[in-house]
Amino acid sequence: MAVLSFRDTHVRRTVAQDPRLKHARILSSGQFSRIFTSPRANRVFKLTVDQSYLAYLTDRRSPQGEHKPILYRDYGIIGETRSGVALFLLEIEQLRKIRRGSANAQLVCNIVRHFEERRGRRRPHLPHRAHQVVGLTAKLATFFRKLERFSERQHYALDVHEDNIMQREDGTLVINDPLSEGYFFHFGGD
Repeated sequence: MAVLSFRDTHVRRTVAQDPRLKHARILSSGQFSRIFTSPRANRVFKLTVDQSYLAYLTDRRSPQGEHKPILYRDYGIIGETRSGVALFLLEIEQLRKIRRGSANAQLVCNIVRHFEERRGRRRPHLPHRAHQVVGLTAKLATFFRKLERFSERQHYALDVHEDNIMQREDGTLVINDPLSEGYFFHFGGD
């Protein structure tokens, strides 16, 4: 899996030349993406090399519903890294971090703990044992079941941890970036 590096001159040039990004401020950075401000309220631009995230947001077979980020626009490939990896630009809803000590923080803790307890297995089995996760709603359990099926069909690993679960302003949990491009990445294999 490719990493998005701003040391890469091709990436910097793409950002500097793109009319949506050249004056935007970076809000956050991850290993595979950068989040930029958008002129539209409650929206952000996401520059990414992560094809599993792109599939999660754009593939009609991926789980749908209130626990998935809203994709306003897929701008497609806007450039590539020095090594030829595509740079995708998306406009998505701006999500918020979950406040420590809140009910959502406790629920996320329960979900993540459930995944971590099964990390040594190929699959974490959260969807089939959702009743064991305190506070998990039926809607969210269904979302995780559909997510697991999608990840298996597409050969993506579930990558569920605290940083990949956020919330909307109204407190709705959103599973923001739950997949990675290989079982080795999340489950600690070779």
